[in-house]
Amino acid sequence: EKPTGKFRRAWLKDMPRLTQWSREFVYRYDLPEPLEETRAKLRENIEKKWIYVWDDEDIKSMAHIGGLTPNGARISEVFTAPAYRKQGYASAIVYELCRTLMLSGKKKIFLFTDTHNVQVARIYVDLGFTSIGSFNEWKFTL
Repeated sequence: EKPTGKFRRAWLKDMPRLTQWSREFVYRYDLPEPLEETRAKLRENIEKKWIYVWDDEDIKSMAHIGGLTPNGARISEVFTAPAYRKQGYASAIVYELCRTLMLSGKKKIFLFTDTHNVQVARIYVDLGFTSIGSFNEWKFTL
């Protein structure tokens, strides 16, 4: 069941919340970056209209697009505020973002997910995504 609220593009006024969520996201996956880099990337992606939110009197969830090709796009940084998880916001935002991308002519939509997080992986399967492979990230240190 679709949650209340609406799907919309992120606005610059959403920056404080999106910055907080992006920081939580990158630290969860051990991808830390300087705060100013996070802010600059968010501002650029908002201006490119690559960040979307689910707004229900306040933003509850976000998702980014990127990796654009003539026929495809990547969805990334799907994040729902902890207080609003398990209420359908992630499913709703990914569904609407896929719909928006397909209506714009994209034929292939892909994403990366943590397959160890069964609940998140199930959301994507329920939306029609299928696994086509996996990859490992190797960190090189001196």
